[in-house]
Amino acid sequence: MPKPHLAWLPDHHLPVASTLAHAEELIDHLNVAVLRYGDTEGDDGPLHLVEVPVHGGSETRIAAIRPVPRAIALYAADAMTTLRAAIEHTIYAEVEYQLGRAMRDKEPGSISMPASTTPEDFAIWEQKGSKRMPAPLLYGSPLYRRIEELQPYRLRNTPQTHPLYLLVSHTNLSKHRTPAVAAARVARIIPDTPTDAVAFMPLSEGPSRVGDVLARTDAGTQVPVSIYATLALQRPGTDEWPVLVHEIGALATWVRTVAIPVLVTGSTQPELLPSTYSTSVGYGSNDDEREALRAGTYLTARERANLAVETRMARTSLVGMISEPATSPPLSVLTAWAESLTDQQALDRARAIRQFILTHGYDDGIVDLVGAFHAEALEHARKSGSDAQADVVVDQPAEVDQVDEEVGK
Repeated sequence: MPKPHLAWLPDHHLPVASTLAHAEELIDHLNVAVLRYGDTEGDDGPLHLVEVPVHGGSETRIAAIRPVPRAIALYAADAMTTLRAAIEHTIYAEVEYQLGRAMRDKEPGSISMPASTTPEDFAIWEQKGSKRMPAPLLYGSPLYRRIEELQPYRLRNTPQTHPLYLLVSHTNLSKHRTPAVAAARVARIIPDTPTDAVAFMPLSEGPSRVGDVLARTDAGTQVPVSIYATLALQRPGTDEWPVLVHEIGALATWVRTVAIPVLVTGSTQPELLPSTYSTSVGYGSNDDEREALRAGTYLTARERANLAVETRMARTSLVGMISEPATSPPLSVLTAWAESLTDQQALDRARAIRQFILTHGYDDGIVDLVGAFHAEALEHARKSGSDAQADVVVDQPAEVDQVDEEVGK
């Protein structure tokens, strides 16, 4: 008989896979909202910037910050609560399976996942619950040892940075006091073309504030740059503000790849649960659900968000990088062409230019590469009948396939 998919995950623990997939869906919604908020193009961006004249040049300062939509904090809280539920549901399911019956009386109230920063705190948790705990949770049992293995105090020097400690801290705050506290933060500033005429200020690791200086520019100089804002999440009781999507993404990965396998088997497993699979259909059997898990994806919500950010940056920076030469087509033509590219095509072209500059500098070859992209943009304008290139003559437009081959080198 062939070995079932995810053989380490017994049937009574299959439901946790759907809980984790639901958490990923919530994180996807969160990421979409964060990316929408962080779009700095036009008047709808989160930051209103002003140029302030100073001696010998000017400063770019933050004049206003758009309020953070409440949905972002709510998605964050819901995702982390679901991740914590996955852990506690796993403990509950394992206890009932080992008991061979449903829990009764005070037993259900004894099911919890402590997050102890010292061995003494963990011992207190065990002592307080020992009178109510069913046998599978008692001191010395396999499940007890697995819970102990996941405790924050195992990270001896910095237990407050342990994923379980962070997860419990965030969810306690959102359940009992307020949703996650998020604030805007400038994540990255990238000049569209290399220059020494602008000095970028060190970016704060905390929230951005009105009056913050982002850059200083020499007098008489205009430097096109791309400014990307994101949202930071405050760790409860601290002055630490990690990037929101990074914090939650790391917690989701830890729960899926470490916490659940350890609770179920006592160790991590080489065969990972997928980050998500279809939970919108019903499965007639456990075997059917295992096949759905086999077809699931391992690309996490955070990785999908990172790709979306890189793609958005690629389109903007690509236009900036190829619009400098005097022979460049109009900016409107380049922008329309960049928007017409698939995500992968935009990434490939931006990466090709950056890689060429890193490898060869600004030798004559960069002219040929940029020229190929100019030709492609003009060909797109010709085919789409764009008014922006009405007066432009296209001599020898490059074929898209040929440009793709050049990019892939």
